[in-house]
Amino acid sequence: MTSDPMWGDFTLLNKTTEPEYSAFNLNFKALTLVTLIYKFFTYPFMKAASNPNVGLGFALIYIFFASIFWFFGLHGTNIMNGIFGPIWLYATVQNSIAFKAGQDLPFIFSLGFFDAFIFLGGWGMSLGLILMTLIMGRDKQTRIISKNLIAPGIFNIDEPVTFAYPLFLNPVMAIPAIIGSCLLVVWTWFWMQIGVVPGAALLIPWMAPVGIGGFLTTGSWKGIILALSNLILMAVLYIPFILIANKIAKNKGTAVPLNYLGRIQFFFTGRNYAEPKTKELRLRQRVELKNSSNLQERRGLKVYYRNEWKTLHNELVTKYRQARNDKKRARQIKKKSQKTKKT
Repeated sequence: MTSDPMWGDFTLLNKTTEPEYSAFNLNFKALTLVTLIYKFFTYPFMKAASNPNVGLGFALIYIFFASIFWFFGLHGTNIMNGIFGPIWLYATVQNSIAFKAGQDLPFIFSLGFFDAFIFLGGWGMSLGLILMTLIMGRDKQTRIISKNLIAPGIFNIDEPVTFAYPLFLNPVMAIPAIIGSCLLVVWTWFWMQIGVVPGAALLIPWMAPVGIGGFLTTGSWKGIILALSNLILMAVLYIPFILIANKIAKNKGTAVPLNYLGRIQFFFTGRNYAEPKTKELRLRQRVELKNSSNLQERRGLKVYYRNEWKTLHNELVTKYRQARNDKKRARQIKKKSQKTKKT
């Protein structure tokens, strides 16, 4: 009997006939040779990956270049798995054997580590981006798209958010997506290294939702807490970049100036207090462009309405700011009156 955790046990039955034995013997020798070659080339990497510090370097290289490839529209995870996939797979198998035997896990980084704690919603922890866009985003089109991205994001499907949001060739959102992914690797590694959270021992479906995957791969409720904390940290990291995107949308004239209650209303209904004016202007624009007689007149109308949209947007922003300032003044007056009553 030959035992190998990567290939299993090979036995030869006593009742095997001579031709069957010859064929089996040839296959067994070939398989053993493949195993030896595989181990010869992968042993240095496995040995290095079992070292916590070197393994962290491998993981950072893996996640950094995978994110770079995703930014350019390539499937970065599949590309990098061609290099690092055998390492993570071997680590997963060894962790599973140790977990079953009740021993300490030899590897921190495995397939379950990335699927349960790093690729939540897709690369760059894009589920956090979707949620924060729905809360803080002011670009109407992006908010509508984000609502449709919630379902695939829950199941860690990358492509919709990459090409619809888009993260593809989006330099503003690429910064937190790439840097944040690397920071999450270090953050998760730290808690597993000091033993607060159990390591990722088991292979899980990559589409397991947030928290569920963390529980399945670690077998502990602490995996759920760590996965949720990763999501919250990444969502907070996206906030300043969403504010930058809001300014860009404002300059383009597509921002929706709403307060927090207005954003909630806009999320569920798609309406805001500016809708009657925008509808009226849009209808007038369509009618006049349709009735225009020549190309020069159409061009003039387009320039005119572009300026009209900018004027309307500035007017709405001014009203929104005035209303916000009035609320602040009312609060200040109320606080002063309460203080005077107490004295």
